[in-house]
Amino acid sequence: MNYELMVVTTAVSSTDPILAKIEKSVKEAEASNLKVEKLGKKVLAYPIAKQQEGEYVLFNFEAPPEAIDVISKMLRLEREAILRYLILRVPRVSRVSRVSEESTVDKKVKEEKPKAKVIVTTKTAVKTATKVSQVSKVSQDSKGIKTEAKKKVKGTVKKK
Repeated sequence: MNYELMVVTTAVSSTDPILAKIEKSVKEAEASNLKVEKLGKKVLAYPIAKQQEGEYVLFNFEAPPEAIDVISKMLRLEREAILRYLILRVPRVSRVSRVSEESTVDKKVKEEKPKAKVIVTTKTAVKTATKVSQVSKVSQDSKGIKTEAKKKVKGTVKKK
């Protein structure tokens, strides 16, 4: 079974000795393919044991289900250095299903074409009068629907 262990340690002291101890206990619990990823210091959402920051570390490994009890007991004994921990079982994803998921996503992205709204405006019936002139604009969007808007402008119409 694949497992994921997230550990939050105190950020004040050095975390290397406690991480070495966790790695050793995971390996003693018959775990294999151990990968350690340090995520760094982060501010906690609320204070835990009067600590405002914590060092986050992620362990990925494969182990039998009986090994999780042994690892949990060891983590409970390290209360001074470990603020929180969580062990999750990660489902295995077969390579074939991962490839098929990627190909369906690629097909959906290719099928969706960007929809741009095209507006064409033409001036019709521009009458220049001394005091009042009417400007009628006909616009057409990408669906072919025509709309008309009339404006009354005092004075002369400026041509663009």
